[in-house]
Amino acid sequence: MAAPRVFVSSTCYDLAEERDAIVGFCNAFGFDTALSERGDVFYHPDLHTHTACIRETSNCQIFILVIGGRFGGKHVIDKTKSITNAEYIAAKEQGIPIFTFIKQDVLNDHNIWQKNRDKPFVKDINYPSIDKQENAADIFNFIDQVRLAPNNNGFFGFRLTKEIFDYLRKQWAGMFFEYLQSRSLNKQLSTTNETLATLTAASEKIEEIVKGIYKNMDGAGAEAALNTIDLEGEARELFATIATRSSDRHFLYSSEIDDAVNIPPPAWHDFFVQFGFFEIVEGKEDDEAPYFTLVYLSETIAKLSGKLTKLQRAELTWLQEQYDAYLKLPSTSRKKLIENHAYMSISQP
Repeated sequence: MAAPRVFVSSTCYDLAEERDAIVGFCNAFGFDTALSERGDVFYHPDLHTHTACIRETSNCQIFILVIGGRFGGKHVIDKTKSITNAEYIAAKEQGIPIFTFIKQDVLNDHNIWQKNRDKPFVKDINYPSIDKQENAADIFNFIDQVRLAPNNNGFFGFRLTKEIFDYLRKQWAGMFFEYLQSRSLNKQLSTTNETLATLTAASEKIEEIVKGIYKNMDGAGAEAALNTIDLEGEARELFATIATRSSDRHFLYSSEIDDAVNIPPPAWHDFFVQFGFFEIVEGKEDDEAPYFTLVYLSETIAKLSGKLTKLQRAELTWLQEQYDAYLKLPSTSRKKLIENHAYMSISQP
């Protein structure tokens, strides 16, 4: 039977007792553990042991990080990092759940360092919890790296190993609960998808019946009428999407209806900006690449340029296709769509 594998990362000599205790705790849960000093890591003959340890994180589903008063051996590739730093970064990049524990006396000294880090005398402070004072800043910066991460950044100060067990027991119970809850939601989604599939099939049958009626009643004008129905359906999706994003069915000014019907702009986002409730807001990526977002009452509708994901590009293409359908509609159909989403009693200032 497959079991979760737990990678235990820390300096070895000063935290040997905690590492051994964590192994016993994990084994009691039926989990496997990976400790470098126990031979749980495969040391490939063509790789440095540091690289082997880092690669082993990819074979694990849980990462336990324990930070004490030692910096540990420097990473063979990046001397500014310890092997523990490198293991943590590898786990972070792989999205493995990380549970971090910091000895309480180290955490207390970190608080002192943090309050004085910009003071000229900070290097003269002696931190009792740190084994080698020249490594104090490296250890404290590592703590900051963990706690300031945008996610997966929980940490817990401990004095006794028992406190680690209590924390892990609660956290793993929470993970199990989330799994059970997600399983229930997946069943609900499956039922919903089946219902939607049935509705889609029924809709297709109704569509075929409507086409048959049109062709029997008006053979000459049937194709044009059916084409208009199809275009109205696509354009209606565009308006429904924007209404959902803005949480407001009425998001257009009635005073702009005639212009939107008779002289619509070429781009879907400019079309909505024309009504006054929307605006284009400029910004820059981290690498200074420019982007724009369509904003409605301070709610972002869509990112329009810059670095886009495949999903964002696909959505923008879809929105443009729905707007193209709107442009192909006769003016009467356009006006009908707009009036369904307009504040008919007010005028744009």
